[in-house]
Amino acid sequence: MITTTNRKRGILIGESVQEGPIAIRSNAAGIAPFFAPTAQGVAYVDSSSCQLGANEMLLDDQLSGLEAVLVQLGAREAVLNKDSLSSLDAGQRSRLTALLEGVGLMVTERPASLFNSKHLEADLAKVIKGGTVERHGDVLERRTACSALAAVLSYSEVMAESSGGGRYLLSLYNPGCYLRLDATAQRALNVLPSRADANSTYSLYGLLNRCRTAMGKRRLKCWLKQPLVDLAAISQRHDVVEALVTDQEMRQRLRDQQFRGLPDVERLTRKLQSRRISLQELHQLYRASARLPSIEEAFRCHEGPHAASLVERYADPLAEHHDPNHLQRFEELLEAALDLDRLPNEYLISPTYDNRLGTLADAKKQLEDEITDLAQSAADDLGLILDKTLKLEWHKAAHVRTRCLRITQKEEKNVRGKLQAKYMVIETRKDGTKFTSRALKNAAERLNAISGEYLALQAELVEQVVVVAHTFVEVWEAVSALLSELDVLLSFAEAAVVAPVPYVR
Repeated sequence: MITTTNRKRGILIGESVQEGPIAIRSNAAGIAPFFAPTAQGVAYVDSSSCQLGANEMLLDDQLSGLEAVLVQLGAREAVLNKDSLSSLDAGQRSRLTALLEGVGLMVTERPASLFNSKHLEADLAKVIKGGTVERHGDVLERRTACSALAAVLSYSEVMAESSGGGRYLLSLYNPGCYLRLDATAQRALNVLPSRADANSTYSLYGLLNRCRTAMGKRRLKCWLKQPLVDLAAISQRHDVVEALVTDQEMRQRLRDQQFRGLPDVERLTRKLQSRRISLQELHQLYRASARLPSIEEAFRCHEGPHAASLVERYADPLAEHHDPNHLQRFEELLEAALDLDRLPNEYLISPTYDNRLGTLADAKKQLEDEITDLAQSAADDLGLILDKTLKLEWHKAAHVRTRCLRITQKEEKNVRGKLQAKYMVIETRKDGTKFTSRALKNAAERLNAISGEYLALQAELVEQVVVVAHTFVEVWEAVSALLSELDVLLSFAEAAVVAPVPYVR
């Protein structure tokens, strides 16, 4: 079985004791390899799980250790120190290029100043949880690791993220806790799918992937890249899978009822963290939150030999996250803020959430009723039937939508004289003629003005709701980690059950 660490967002390798740095960055981390058996700094940042890691490692002339680290961390971008590249001979440059191409990295060059760790401790105090830098002496005493960490903080723009302050966890990265697997071995073992696969089950990922959620699929890929070597951690996963295999009712209840259709909580949490989340996406988090008690209950109902560990690992944390001080308050916020009567067609702030919005909503309703009455008067005047031979519609011109009336070409011929005498024609097309009256035009313009004020206030209130919802980011990060892990373990259990030859522990 495979490790629980999330796929890393990037890597940076820092400065060698003897030579200048070369950085390699994955989606938010980096590495600096050198061609001598000396200590090199390695650091990464995972913005999705708010984790920072750094250490020193020995890199041989073939860079095999570096390749294993890049594979483990899922690196996708390399940031190289352009000042150090010129000091490499042709053979060293060729090996580095071949390595980066072999693991599919995009390459970017950056100056050596990126690796300056002079202000690292002050920077860490701003981004790590609690701001306590002193307890991370195991990292800070490694000079090359500090160089790499300074670079990854700068390049990944962690310092520029105002909403990211005080949320990151820093640890000493230990690549030895995972099985060493380079890119060639990974491809030879068909660990991940490729375009040449004959079918979806040709790779280990395709064989095991029965995940219900996108975050579970991402976690599965990460675990396959980082196979565990710790027997205790492996046994812990085996215990969970064994319980899910033997308890069919619990497995089906979780997979078919709770995880089917579950939103991508991990992705939504990242959007909430950056405060770039919509009301519809907040409602998706609300739906996910509402499922947590049922997931917790499923584990508490289990009576197998691993019942106590399942409760401790999943049920108790979920209960804590969904208590009155955490996600229950989040649900109350959404219930108060969202106009539930308009769901799922529209996602708007409820008029009852703010008195100003309620006043504007009442004014809009009065104008809409007035426009409907004017449309009915026009129908009576023209001898037509509203909503049948006469339609109340919208006309869009110069990016402005305005209420108007429309009749078919056939009906227009019958009322043309009265239409030209008493009404204003807006446009004539194949689907009919749009027109209005002075009273209707005036009411429509007032409705547009009120609607503009209403939408502006809506946007202001949405920002306020997002600011309050942002205070629950840490809870959602913990919940997304639990749910994605559970989805993968449920996938393992399902794969074991449906296999032609049953899997054994």
